Amino acid sequence: MFGPTYQDDYSLLYAKNFAYRFSWTFFYWGFLALGVTFLLYAISLLLRKTIKKPALTSVLASHRGDEEEINLNVDSSLTEIRLMMNEDKKERKHLKSILVQVFEILAQLGSWTALYLICFAFTIISGLTVISYLSCVLIILSLFTLKFITMIFWYCPTFLRQNKSSQNSWAQSLLRKVTITTKLFNVRFSLVVGLALVSSFTMPLLTAGTCMNYFNEGYGTKIQGLGMSTRLTRYFELDTVCPQGKICHLYATLPEDSATGVILNVHTGSDVSSITVGYKEDGDDQPITKQVVSQSYLIDLEGKGDRYMHSAYLSNLSPNTTYYFEVSYNGKVQKNGTYLTLPDQNLQRNIVLATGGDAGTSAKAKNMTIAVGKYKPDAIMVGGDLAYDNGLRACYYSWDLFLWMFESLNDKMGRVVPLMFSIGNHDLGFNAMQDVKIDITKNLYYIFFPQESKKAADGTLLPQVPALEDRLSYNYHTLGNTIHFALDSGYMKKYAGDQVDFMSKVIAQNLDKVKVANFHVPMYPVCYDSGHDQSTVESSTKYWAPIFEQFKFASVFENHKHLYKKSFPLKNGTVQKPGQGVEYFGDGNWGININACWKTGTPNGNRTGVLETWGDTNHVWIMQIQKENLTYFAINKSGKIFDKKYYQQVNDYL
Repeated sequence: MFGPTYQDDYSLLYAKNFAYRFSWTFFYWGFLALGVTFLLYAISLLLRKTIKKPALTSVLASHRGDEEEINLNVDSSLTEIRLMMNEDKKERKHLKSILVQVFEILAQLGSWTALYLICFAFTIISGLTVISYLSCVLIILSLFTLKFITMIFWYCPTFLRQNKSSQNSWAQSLLRKVTITTKLFNVRFSLVVGLALVSSFTMPLLTAGTCMNYFNEGYGTKIQGLGMSTRLTRYFELDTVCPQGKICHLYATLPEDSATGVILNVHTGSDVSSITVGYKEDGDDQPITKQVVSQSYLIDLEGKGDRYMHSAYLSNLSPNTTYYFEVSYNGKVQKNGTYLTLPDQNLQRNIVLATGGDAGTSAKAKNMTIAVGKYKPDAIMVGGDLAYDNGLRACYYSWDLFLWMFESLNDKMGRVVPLMFSIGNHDLGFNAMQDVKIDITKNLYYIFFPQESKKAADGTLLPQVPALEDRLSYNYHTLGNTIHFALDSGYMKKYAGDQVDFMSKVIAQNLDKVKVANFHVPMYPVCYDSGHDQSTVESSTKYWAPIFEQFKFASVFENHKHLYKKSFPLKNGTVQKPGQGVEYFGDGNWGININACWKTGTPNGNRTGVLETWGDTNHVWIMQIQKENLTYFAINKSGKIFDKKYYQQVNDYL
């Protein structure tokens, strides 16, 4: 049966592209099959009229259970039916009656085929959702099964009557029960067709805009960790996220240079088409003179989710400085706040970076985010699988829950903490290395999180937010004396080619900085539990590991496996002395369920002994960046350090 399925890590978008492209083909063949069905049914009706009524009554009534033609009670009619059948066998041939049955069976098969295709086509038009498709087909198959059973029930009495053993009491009793059951459960062909046609229209409408996401405890019906909602259920369950004239989100993302720039992102009601952000150094008594007009996009998300997305690039800031900002529109200030720029390479103070992956918006994720706040991070990095919306715009509220979670941290911190991200499978809706093409201007991850500067024709970075179609799935950020690469694990870009060239070019311009990478699918996972793991490991090892080792990357943060790990220093896949290899941290377990694959024995990801420690604790890594040292430790959802601290000397990685 063709159709996309909402399995974990399955390519939803590929199935959508295929379905939309062939939707009218389904309509064409569906209605053609329906036309053939009516033709076959018409032929069967004509053949009926050529058969004398007694024969038609005797032969067809035994197969179709026509209560209007057999209006006799069960006990008294059995003998008469047998006598009539015996007379008919002697007096006339059954060719026409058999042909009637053949054409009726073909007509029914044609009707199921037509309804299947038309149902799928209507599902596509209503907004492709697996639930509407499967619900529609389930009803059709259920009705077909019921009709098939009744046909069998009508053939059983015929068989029993032709069998000598039917004279026995048990056979007579069975015949009586089967006949009565058939009379009770027989469904007419017209009723079946009517119900199936109605379902093909109504089920897609009732289930249009289906969202199926994971690790979201906010809205929708929960089935074994999977959250489900439809446009209809959201209409009754959700309030309008961004009311007219109001701000519903305010958060920051980083451009390349975190010491001198920041991108403030604001979500407002759909009536606010532009905002202005004014800013000055906090404590300055002079009026605000610096102002930036936002880049704004209207996002159509079924009414209650509709909003304007505004991004304002604040540039030429001073390192390690607190700024006061105001968001204005409709002639007045609507919101204000403060933002602290990060130190530059001179490292006026230590930098605290919180990094993890596979977050979600569950109670675990919220508790972990609260725990992160205890360490007063200067920036937060989430390495893919952020809100688990699976690339579905119908799951927009997953992003709202995700943003509110970090905005709550901002409120407790008393300032806006900038966010950095790398992309994961649940942010797009498909696995790594699937070669799926999507329209990034429609994907909420790309829309909500600008993380780079606009590029001039010669490649020079401009202090502007790039247009949606120009945004990339990989980027970099400088934090003090370190440079952090957020890479794409083979989703939108392959491991080789553009990303390798990108890293080589940026590293050549920043040889005096310690290199760090963050991406979703691990190169050294705790365990393997799906076929694509091996292919991504092979590709990352082939194309990225040489870059990491050649340029002395200090640390690589990996995610995706929902586990905890830290490797020994590695080079060429073998353990090295401290300071002489790349150390891999992971494996993405901010706030989701534990992956049980490691419990089947010694973790097969450690078959060569490359892991120094591993486990299954929900955690976030804290990286402390200092002038001479780098310190790493993992905290659990209570905020406690549950493993030892790990140290590196900066000079070993320059």
